[in-house]
Amino acid sequence: MVKCGYKQTEIGVIPEDWKIDCIQNAHLKARIGWQGLTTNEYLNEGDYYLVTGTDFKESRIDWSNCHNIEKIRYEQDKNIQVKKHDILVTKDGTIGKVAYIDFCPKPATLNSGIFVIRPKKVKFVPHFLYYVLLGSGFKKFMDDLTAGSTIVHLYQKDFINFKFQFPPLEEQKKIAEVLSDIDNLITSIEKLVVKKKAIKQGITKNLLTGKKRIEGNWIVSKNYKQTEIGIVPEDWKISIVDSLMNVTTGSRNTENKNDKGVYPFFVRSDKVEKIDSYKYDCEAVLTAGDGVGTGKVFHYIDSKFDAHQRVYIMYKFNNIEGKFFYYYFKENFFNEVSKYTAKSSVDSVRRDMITKMLILVPPIDEQKEIINILSDIDIEIYKLTNKLVKYRQLKRGMMHDLLTGKIRIT
Repeated sequence: MVKCGYKQTEIGVIPEDWKIDCIQNAHLKARIGWQGLTTNEYLNEGDYYLVTGTDFKESRIDWSNCHNIEKIRYEQDKNIQVKKHDILVTKDGTIGKVAYIDFCPKPATLNSGIFVIRPKKVKFVPHFLYYVLLGSGFKKFMDDLTAGSTIVHLYQKDFINFKFQFPPLEEQKKIAEVLSDIDNLITSIEKLVVKKKAIKQGITKNLLTGKKRIEGNWIVSKNYKQTEIGIVPEDWKISIVDSLMNVTTGSRNTENKNDKGVYPFFVRSDKVEKIDSYKYDCEAVLTAGDGVGTGKVFHYIDSKFDAHQRVYIMYKFNNIEGKFFYYYFKENFFNEVSKYTAKSSVDSVRRDMITKMLILVPPIDEQKEIINILSDIDIEIYKLTNKLVKYRQLKRGMMHDLLTGKIRIT
């Protein structure tokens, strides 16, 4: 039963005053072959950008990443000279990526792996059509198109058949404005998260090396001394991990995880799984012993948990705060294990790489001050990241409701 004011169509139920069209009724252009263009012609500097599929970043073009090209190549095809309000879609490599051109810092053209779409103004608002291509309808179209195929290419003969619903122009403008507002909000939060992380990185380095001293929430000046690991505060000690805590490994396998379990199960990745039993009930720091996250995956916990057999567990802390060690270890361990390999990556960790690692240990009171400062920043970043997740979810819901006419803007 279709409710009043709506109608059943070939692509679903839509408002009575909405229409259906194909992308072929917008201007759809691409570079015809390579036109003799080779990667040898890509320049690091120049007056004309060449946009490629690798320049797409979060539905915009990352102009700082673009190569340049000679003027003759730019002028070769006027149809693909990039303009404000153009919509770009990748057709090679990772196909179906979408970008909207809200500004173009200098003249730009496209390589052969990108379509440019210019909506006919009498029918479509460019920003509205951009959101259509970001929506679930286009994703389903791409999924259906590539199902079971090993050839990753979006052909124009297929793309022109993409059908979508659209409202009158004024409503298109309103929908684009609403979605653009939430996009701007998401972008502002993303920038704030990046800023907070950069601040934390600087503060962490200063606090954990003693370059900045904290005493009762005040930054203070102290005397320093030369040591085997550099200049450090005079009242800080240098110890090895083995003298400060116990180091062991878990005993479980990945198969022991249970999505319905109630206890954290630490494996060799950032993701914390679940398990239905526990072996440890204590404060601990954990790191992956091998796998993709070697030297870069770290966890802190102070409760019941279990761990994979190739995850190292550091616990029973002595003369060092567990949370302080977590921050110090996370900041320095990758550089420590990198000393044992000539490569830029680390394949595995031996126990002695941890136990023999030198640790700078400030007085306990100062450790607690450092923990408080870094924990506060972590909480800020956590709250902002959660807010970002919620707004992204909100945007997805709004896009679905607005682009299908389930919710009308009048």
